[in-house]
Amino acid sequence: MAAVEESACRLLTRLDTASWFQQGLKDDGDVELPAKRSVEYCMNNRRKQKIICNQLRTIRFLLEFLEHADATPSAEGSARVAGKQMSAVKQQWKSLKGEYLQQNEKIQELIAQVLQKLEALQKKKCLLANMLHQYQIQKEATEKQQQQKMLEGLVGELGEKVQKCDSQIQLLESEVQNHQADANTWLEMVNSDLELCQLLDTLQGVKLVSAHDDKLVLDLQANDCTLMPEPQLLRLCVCWMPEGGIKIHSDCDVFCPAEILLADDLKSMTTALLEIQQCFQSQAQLLCELQTLKDRYAIDWLPKERKLLYLKATVVYTLFVQAGYPTNGRVQLLSVANSKGSADPSVIKPPQENPSLSNWLAYLCLQTSD
Repeated sequence: MAAVEESACRLLTRLDTASWFQQGLKDDGDVELPAKRSVEYCMNNRRKQKIICNQLRTIRFLLEFLEHADATPSAEGSARVAGKQMSAVKQQWKSLKGEYLQQNEKIQELIAQVLQKLEALQKKKCLLANMLHQYQIQKEATEKQQQQKMLEGLVGELGEKVQKCDSQIQLLESEVQNHQADANTWLEMVNSDLELCQLLDTLQGVKLVSAHDDKLVLDLQANDCTLMPEPQLLRLCVCWMPEGGIKIHSDCDVFCPAEILLADDLKSMTTALLEIQQCFQSQAQLLCELQTLKDRYAIDWLPKERKLLYLKATVVYTLFVQAGYPTNGRVQLLSVANSKGSADPSVIKPPQENPSLSNWLAYLCLQTSD
């Protein structure tokens, strides 16, 4: 079909060339106008040539007459010869004119035949152009139909693939949800362990003794107690409550919080442990100082009441150590008792602005027993 279409296009091109030739003949609205112009031109040329020919014959006759005047027997003979020659030339001219007219008539007949053929070719050209145009329209429509069918086939295939993908996605989503639940459980456990590790890294002097599903056993070690022969340890038990809270308690007699510490989560537990560690740190420093003072003075420590009894001869001094000593708390003289009665403790005070236990005992040791 493509070869037929190319042949039709080439034929239309050739017909356009023939139409251009036909249009050139009809430029002035008359088909026979170029032939008439040629005839008129030839007739004018013939007249001019005839006049020139007559003039040339006259000149030649005069020249020959002058040249052969003496040799010519008479003027009548020359005129007779010239007349015969003129008759021959006229006869030849008439024959040429008749032949010209015959050829002109033949040419006009041929032109009429060519024009008829050109008109027939023009009709065939229009018919061929219409057929080619319809063929091209049908060809485009066929190609569009084929493309539409191909697109519909592709859309159908893609729709099936999309449906398969949707079913696979639903299966994968269900699997992802199942795995997500497991992952969330593991993530909670990992976060809990991670937060616990961060907590243990944050707390200095904390040693993990044992770990169970519902509790942890920790040992807090006091720092900066270089004067103590043995380090002071505080054992804590961190328990996870069923309702989600956290309970911290200690069984130590030396250091026992006034009440059980509760925490909501690991963050609040971190704060609670830091407070316990800070409190135990200050208490450990106090115990370290008491250990040193026992070697020098007759003292007795009451941990629950946070009181220190100092015995000097017959006088008993009672000192109260505030919570947070020695960093935040102070030491206060509560009473002075002897065999004669009691003295006013407010008049007894070391020269230091914030005296420590060592300052108090050194100052009381220098006091008289009156």
